[in-house]
Amino acid sequence: MEYRNDINGIRAIAVIAVILYHGGFTFLPGGFVGVDIFFALSGYLITSIIYPQMQANSFSFMEFYLRRARRLLPASTAMIMVTVIIFASFYPPELFQTVNHSALSALAFVSNIFFWQSSGYFSASMELQPLLHMWSLSVEEQFYFFLPIMLLLGLKYCKHYLIHGLALGCVLSLILAVIYAPNMLSFFSFYLLPTRFYEMGLGALLAIYLVHHPMQFNDQKYARKLGLVCILVPIFFYHKGLSFPSFYPLLPVIGALLLIAD
Repeated sequence: MEYRNDINGIRAIAVIAVILYHGGFTFLPGGFVGVDIFFALSGYLITSIIYPQMQANSFSFMEFYLRRARRLLPASTAMIMVTVIIFASFYPPELFQTVNHSALSALAFVSNIFFWQSSGYFSASMELQPLLHMWSLSVEEQFYFFLPIMLLLGLKYCKHYLIHGLALGCVLSLILAVIYAPNMLSFFSFYLLPTRFYEMGLGALLAIYLVHHPMQFNDQKYARKLGLVCILVPIFFYHKGLSFPSFYPLLPVIGALLLIAD
C-alpha cells in the first residue's frame, strides 16, 4: 500500500484532539473521538494491506504477527517500563499496585479488559492511571488478531458473501454498543471489542469494497468537506456526559472514511 499524506493528516487531527481533551482544554469537549477516528483508519489500513495478499495467496500469519510485534513491542515495552519505574518512586503502594497490574495487562494487550473491570474511562480515579491510553491499543490488537482469521475463512468458504458477512458483523456490533451503552454499573460497551468492532469493521468494509470497485468520486472535494465536518462536529460538540460509544462514533468514523475514500 502506497504512503498517503492525507491519512497522516487525519491521524494528526485525531492525536491533537485527544491530547487537547486530556490536557483540559474545554473548547474540545469531544476530543476523545480521536480514538474512534483511529479505529476507523486502523480497520481500513490493515485490511488494505492483508486482503490483497490473501487474494494472491501470499498472506502469512507468521509474517503478519511478527511484523506487528516488531512495530509495537519495542516502543510500547520501553514506554511501559519507564512509566512503572517513574511512578514507583512517588505513588503510594495501593495506587502503584494498580499501575503495575495495568502495565502487565498492557504488555499482554488486554488492558481494555483490565480497565473495564476497574472503572469508567471518564471517572476521576482513572485520571491517576498513566497507562489508561493503552486500552485502545489493546482493542486494535485484538481486532488485528481476529480479522485475518475471519477474512481467510470468508474467502475460503463464502467468498461471494464476505462483504455481507462483515457488514452483518458491524450491524450486530452496533446493536450491542447501543444495548450496552455505558452506565454507572457497566462500561462493557466502552472498552471491549464486540461493541467497538463496527468502528474498525466499517474501515475494513471500505478497504475490501475499493479493492473490487476502484472508484473516483466525481465530487470528491465535496465528500471530503462533508467528511471533515463529520469529524469536527463531534470534536467540538460531543461531551463526556454522553452514553458513549453507543451509536455516537458513527459520525466521526463515517467522516474519516469519507476523507480517505478515493
